Amino acid sequence: MAMVLRPAPVIGFVGASVVGGAGAAVFTYAGHQIIGAVTQIRDDQAGYDLRYERHLARVIQANGRLRAYGRTQERSRHEVTDRMRDFLTGINLNSQAYDDRFLDGVDPPLVRVTGKPKLNLNLEGWVQGLVNAATLSARVS
Repeated sequence: MAMVLRPAPVIGFVGASVVGGAGAAVFTYAGHQIIGAVTQIRDDQAGYDLRYERHLARVIQANGRLRAYGRTQERSRHEVTDRMRDFLTGINLNSQAYDDRFLDGVDPPLVRVTGKPKLNLNLEGWVQGLVNAATLSARVS
C-alpha cells in the first residue's frame, strides 16, 4: 500500500529548501563582495603608500634645493653686508648690520593626512557677493 504524503510538510520542506538555497547563494555572493572590497582596500592602500613615498622623496629633494638656495642667499647677503661695512668703515662712518633669517627648507609632515572633509559651502557669502555685484553694476550703469 502506497503512503500518501500530506501537502503541508512537503510544501514546508520545499519552501525551507528554497529559502536555504537562496540564503546560501546570498551568503556566497556577499562573501565574494567582501573579499573583493578587502582586496580593493589593500590595493588602494598600497597605491597611497607608494604616492606618499614619492611625495616624501620630492620633499627631501625640494629641501635640498631650498637649503642650497638659502646657503647661497646667506653667502651673498654676508658678502654684500661685509663689503658695505668695510666701505663705511673705510670712510669713517658708523655701520650696523642686522641678521636676517635665511631659507633652510621645510619640515616634512609628521602626521599622515588620510583625507580632508568636504568644505561647507558659504552660501550666504556667495549670495551676498552676487547681490553686491548686481548693486554695483546697477549703480555704474
